[in-house]
Amino acid sequence: MSLTFCDSHAHLNDEAFAEDLEGVLAACEKAGIVRIVNVGFDERSSVKALEQAVQHSALAATVGLHPHDASDFSPRTIDFLDSLCAEPKVVAIGETGLDSYYVHSPVEKQKEAFEAHLELAERVQLPVVIHCRDAYSELVETLQAGYQPDHVPWHVHCFSGNARELAELIELDCYFSVGGMVTFKKFGGQELIRAIPAERLLLETDSPYLAPHPRRGRRNDPSLLVYTAEAVAAIRGIELEELSRITDENFNRIFSQV
Repeated sequence: MSLTFCDSHAHLNDEAFAEDLEGVLAACEKAGIVRIVNVGFDERSSVKALEQAVQHSALAATVGLHPHDASDFSPRTIDFLDSLCAEPKVVAIGETGLDSYYVHSPVEKQKEAFEAHLELAERVQLPVVIHCRDAYSELVETLQAGYQPDHVPWHVHCFSGNARELAELIELDCYFSVGGMVTFKKFGGQELIRAIPAERLLLETDSPYLAPHPRRGRRNDPSLLVYTAEAVAAIRGIELEELSRITDENFNRIFSQV
């Protein structure tokens, strides 16, 4: 039986795929990529992610406002995202979160938007897709403040924190997805990859960004997820078949509506 993989975070709603989405999806099917979460990052991209998910059975959508665009956040944003959540193909809220690397939006505005997304997710009972860069202490603090044992799943995509931050987020029951950076020659986070609990591990591409070696520097797409999977399996010292089983099960658990 051929191996299957699920891409927990991609942006097929990006203009980079405007001309050849059908061909990309055909390549994904051939590569064994059976499910793809198409992530919204503002109102327009959230609507497009949903439209694409309705048209293609392998896709599901998320709806949210990226922290880069948190300056545009208002209560109306949440009302709009809430209206999209009625669609069965919407499987998560986000991406949302905190970014202190670029700070395209004021930190306080990012936090306001993030907290509102978390509240919406609990109300509609959908998981949250979290973006975080250089703000893990603030992320942990925010999640701890709202922590309940039965909270909806929190998915920290493209995790790049340190060992202490990983441990704190594990205590908060987070899921973690690993992307193409693990294939780079100078990647130094092998111990962190090994420390992620098996039942919390996911794979992602963040397409069209972060293409894995040997395609680094080109457009990424979900068909290339296999390169990341091979690297993660090698780092964790397990067979590729075992990684496929683990990550598919985790994907199905967190994105149960896909």
